[in-house]
Amino acid sequence: GFIENVFIRDCTVDTARTGIHMTLKYTKGATGNFVPRVGNIDIRDCEFHALSRQAIFIEGLPNGKISDVTIANCSFPSPEDANFITNAVRVKLKNNSFLNR
Repeated sequence: GFIENVFIRDCTVDTARTGIHMTLKYTKGATGNFVPRVGNIDIRDCEFHALSRQAIFIEGLPNGKISDVTIANCSFPSPEDANFITNAVRVKLKNNSFLNR
């Protein structure tokens, strides 16, 4: 399957484990006959509050990278864990703020 051309603007997330979470490592994602795709994702001007883990988690596969993700002008609380981005290409983090709790 695929997730493409997603545009999120001006949203508020009050409580979550992770602010932005994308992964291709789900039940059959890594072992199925078809490589999943995630690409052309644009998230901007959003506020995240009360994150219990981390601000950003992006996890593609060695043979199926997440691509063309922009996260811009978003504010996150200072995360417990560092952002995690792996097996992803053309990920742009622009003018985001990580605020003290």
